[in-house]
Amino acid sequence: MSFKSNKRRAELLGEPFGTASGKLRKAILFELLVETNKNICFQCEERINKIEDLSIEHRIPWMNSKNPIELFYDLGNIAFSHLKCNSSAGEKRVPHPAQQGENNYWSKLTQKQVNEIREEQNSDVPLKELAKKYVVTKDHIWKIKNNRMWKNAKEC
Repeated sequence: MSFKSNKRRAELLGEPFGTASGKLRKAILFELLVETNKNICFQCEERINKIEDLSIEHRIPWMNSKNPIELFYDLGNIAFSHLKCNSSAGEKRVPHPAQQGENNYWSKLTQKQVNEIREEQNSDVPLKELAKKYVVTKDHIWKIKNNRMWKNAKEC
């Protein structure tokens, strides 16, 4: 694309073309989430009603992981949240095994507890309730449900 072409696009749109394209993609995504009833916040489990509140987040932070590229592009690691919920969640997040050694907070659940969580999750118990019951985060529950962790859970 030539400089003149980009300049013309920016003049027509009133902002840089990349900025306008990003806004358009977000509007398309938000509309699809609303149409499919998937506009539910991963953090608070409430409906996301305004495009301004929509945030895309990584369930497991990718920046300090052992394989940041893989974790960044893993669509199973993507969730939607209110911007406010996503921002505050980062402050409370517990490190993921990919970010530290095997002996960590996440591995303190027994295999029996993991199995119980999987059974309860299959019965549509809200993530928030399971997280409170087992004193872990909703990220923990999501990872257990989706078999993304707990390979080395302690045997009961």
